[in-house]
Amino acid sequence: MRRRDFMTLVGAAAALPVLAKAQDRMPAVGVLTGNVAGDPGAQMRVDAFQQGLTDRGWIANQNYRLEVRWPGPDPARQKLEALELVAAAPDVLLSTSTGSTRALRDATQRIPIVFVGLSDPVGTGLVADLARPAGNLTGFSLYEHSMSGKWLGLSKDMVPG
Repeated sequence: MRRRDFMTLVGAAAALPVLAKAQDRMPAVGVLTGNVAGDPGAQMRVDAFQQGLTDRGWIANQNYRLEVRWPGPDPARQKLEALELVAAAPDVLLSTSTGSTRALRDATQRIPIVFVGLSDPVGTGLVADLARPAGNLTGFSLYEHSMSGKWLGLSKDMVPG
């Protein structure tokens, strides 16, 4: 083996760990909202989510990638955005509405989906049981759906007429 070939081989071997480290994939979070871009309330919630991650040491575009999609309430657009988000292969998906959760569920059975703010995930057929949602779906409900009957009764008691 010639000296030049040997030095090239040693140089390549020394550079291999650096190149492998550079190819490590940054963790990613995909967010599919049920809102349109520019909705101040929805933007505030996404900002709060991002701030919560920052408080725990996760800095967007430094040690994780955050991709937010704003398809609005249109089911066709939600489906399209869900497919594009899943194609980007995030490590976890966050959904903020029943429609966007359904679109993500239909787009992947592999990537974990966390839903927030849904009013009745069991009644809409997204999960079979809140305690054990099964599959790749889990999340938080706004309230226990069966409470709405109690709220109506309390309202009638407060204003009988």
